[in-house]
Parts: sequence; structure tokens; C-alpha cells
Amino acid sequence: MWNARLLFIFFAIFAVGCEKKLNIEVFIATKSGQNIKLGLVDVKSFELSDCIEPLKKAAEYRDSGVKEYTQKIDSEQKKIHLEQKKIKSLIEKKREIKDNLEKRYEDVKKQFIQAVKTTIEKTNTKEVHGDFDLDWSLREAKSKRQGLWLCEPNKTIECLEGNERYKDYKSSIINLANYFKEVITDYMNSIIDLEKYERENQTVSEDLDKILRDLDKKMQDLQNKDIYYGKSGNEFKDVYLSPAIFYNKLPLAYSSKKTNADGKCELRLPANQRCIIAATAERFAGGNTESYVWIVELPENFQSNDTLMLSNNNLLYSGMPPSFLKGF
Repeated sequence: MWNARLLFIFFAIFAVGCEKKLNIEVFIATKSGQNIKLGLVDVKSFELSDCIEPLKKAAEYRDSGVKEYTQKIDSEQKKIHLEQKKIKSLIEKKREIKDNLEKRYEDVKKQFIQAVKTTIEKTNTKEVHGDFDLDWSLREAKSKRQGLWLCEPNKTIECLEGNERYKDYKSSIINLANYFKEVITDYMNSIIDLEKYERENQTVSEDLDKILRDLDKKMQDLQNKDIYYGKSGNEFKDVYLSPAIFYNKLPLAYSSKKTNADGKCELRLPANQRCIIAATAERFAGGNTESYVWIVELPENFQSNDTLMLSNNNLLYSGMPPSFLKGF
């Protein structure tokens, strides 16, 4: 009986001699300069060798998800760029048609004005054009639309019809005036068509721009190093960018302890093993729930009763794997 007790005491003393103690302090430094102590945080210790493979698998899972998500965003961006290109191409085509018709309009307008001027000169009268100015403003005509545009050739035809004085000229001028009316109508319709298409697609273009901005924001989220703000409602972000993806893969802890009201606790660790310390906590601040995860490797030469501070500087940020994984 005494031998059993002595053996138990021996192993207990041996076990204590093979362990170290580590003091833990958990707090968050706010932007206003306050240090918020976090109590009731479950702090755990692990042997590093037990954690490498689970953490590497978590990193691979995260990377595969990010890759698939990136490809999906890239595909959506390409579709939108293609749609924007189609709209832009059609607008440019309609503008080209309008520009060509405007050029034809200017050419025919010159022919028409010259024909009327010639008639005025040869008949020594201005009645052929009534009270209208031959060189009317194109800009003014555009503002008043088709009504003003067509009055010039229409008035000319009206003056020429039934007037024997212009019998030698009216046929060619009337034909030119009718052609001029066709040119004006085509040009006017091209402007209306272009403006209508631009107006109809303005909202579509704005919606496409907004979608692109949202997609760019999602791509930026993959690169941002920031505190994870709890459940976002974005399934991908909550699954692949949450630091909990690594914390949840950790094996059974060697030891664990909850922090007191001052954010402090003491942990037992194996004396001759490389170790990591992990903890997770939440805090409601500024209308958001901030989620904190720490997975920190201890220096190989740490001494018993050393103090480890878990704070902003060693926090595991959104979607970022523990830095010590790079060495494995």
C-alpha cells in the first residue's frame, strides 16, 4: 500500500518537474488608446507537433475555397465587362451612324442652299425662300427637333409650287428639297435613337458599375488584414475568412485555463516541447461583434513563469493562417 503511494508521489513530482508555467494576459487595445481586459477567455496550450498537420489542412481548405471563390468572381467580372463592351460598342456604332448622317445632312444642306441662292439670283427675287434665313443654326434646329428642321425645305416647296416664275428651276429644287427632307428625317431619327439607347442603358450601366464595385470589394476582402467582425451573412466570408477555421481544427489541448476579471491566468506547459497558445474571445463594440482568435507559437527558450500577452499585435486576422506555418 505504501509502495503504491510512494510511486504516485514520485510520478507527481516527476511530472511537475517536467512542466513549465506560463503567465497569460489577454487584452485588446482600442483606437482610443484604452486597454480592454478580457475575462473568462478560455486559453489553451498545445504541443506544436500535434498542431502542424491539422493547421496545414485548415490552410489548404481555406486556400482551395479562396481559389474557387476568386475564379467565380473573376468569371462574373468578365461577364460584366463583356456586357459593358457590348453596350459601348453599340453606342459607338449608333454614334458613327449619326455622325455619317450629320455629314450627309451638311453636304445636302449646302447643295440645297446653293440651289435656292442660284434661283434667287437668276429670278432676281427673294420670294422663293419666304422669310426664312437660309443659314439657320443647326444647334437651334436640334433643340426644336424635327418641326423646325423640315420647315425650310417645306416652305421652299410651298413657294415654288404653282409659280410659273420658277418653272425652269422648281423641278430640280423640289427634288432636292424632298431629298433634303429624307436626309433630315434620317439624321433626326439617328439622334433620337442614340439618345433613347443611351437613356435606356444609363441605369443598366450604373447597375453594372455597382456590381463591379461590389466584386472588387470582395476581392479586396481576400487581401485585407483586419479584425473579423463575427457573422457577416456572407457564407464564403464566414466559412473561409474567419480565423476560427484554424482554431476549430486544433487537437485536444495539453492544458486550459480561463482568464480572471483582469484578463490573466496561468497555464501548464510541457518543459521540453515546442508549444503554441490558442484562445478565442468576442466583444461587442461600436455596434459590431468583434471576434478574436490567437494561435501563437512560444519561443523555444521561454522560461517558466514568463508572461505572454495576447493582444492586437499577435491576433490572428481575417483569413490569415498562423505565421509559424510558413516554416513547415
